[in-house]
This record gives sequence, structure tokens and C-alpha cells, in this order.
Amino acid sequence: PYRTVGCVFNHRTFLANCQPSDAVNVCIFDFQNPSRWKAMSEEALKSVCAPGATSSLPPVPPLSAPSLDPAAVSNQLELEIRFLVSEHRKDLNLTTVWDDHLSYLLSSALWAYELERCTSVSCGNEEFQDAVRTAV
Repeated sequence: PYRTVGCVFNHRTFLANCQPSDAVNVCIFDFQNPSRWKAMSEEALKSVCAPGATSSLPPVPPLSAPSLDPAAVSNQLELEIRFLVSEHRKDLNLTTVWDDHLSYLLSSALWAYELERCTSVSCGNEEFQDAVRTAV
């Protein structure tokens, strides 16, 4: 459900995402960069918030950039899974051949299946099925 970020806010600031894509895996969370995040004016915030309203919640710690590169972690995870599958199949005296093109095609199907599982909304997989038929 949390695949995109259109805005971020706390009790003092409201920032709108101005990046070409609001997908979490490609967003850059440098909130000080006005070309990536546009701050709502203080006047606009004051017009929305009740005067004198304060939060009883403790102050929120400052947001920081992710400590891991999602693409690198994804690639490393894929390599580890491939290794474990290959080792398991080798123990069963089976050979394993990896097809990077087919793997690329399957990644879109995996995304669609995960989305369907999380949201109960079925995505059309016709393009994926056509691509697999062509590749195989």
C-alpha cells in the first residue's frame, strides 16, 4: 500500500513531492532541495491549522535519508536467492540455468502478484503473458 510518496508533513512543515516519479524506490528524500520537495507557505499552513493549536505528542525526530540503497539491496538479495536455489538443486543432482531476460520479464509479474495480494486489485497480466510466450 505504501509504494508512493506524494507529500510529507509534521506539525510544522508540509512538503509536496516535485520529483518526476513519486515511487518510493526512486524518490530522493532530500527535503532541503526545493527542486525535489516544495514547502507549503507558512501563511497557507496557518490558514489550515487552528490558531494556538499544539500537539500533545512528543517532538518528531528529524527525518533522515535511507541508510541502504534499495537497488543494491534488491540485487544482492536476488544473487543470494539464486545461490541458495542453485545449491539446493545441486544437492538434488539437478542443474540450474538462469535466464536474465526471462528474469526481467518475471519481475513485472511478481510486482503485479504482490500488488494483487496487498490490495486485492487484480492487474491485467496480458502483456506479461505475451512477453513470456515470445521469450519461451
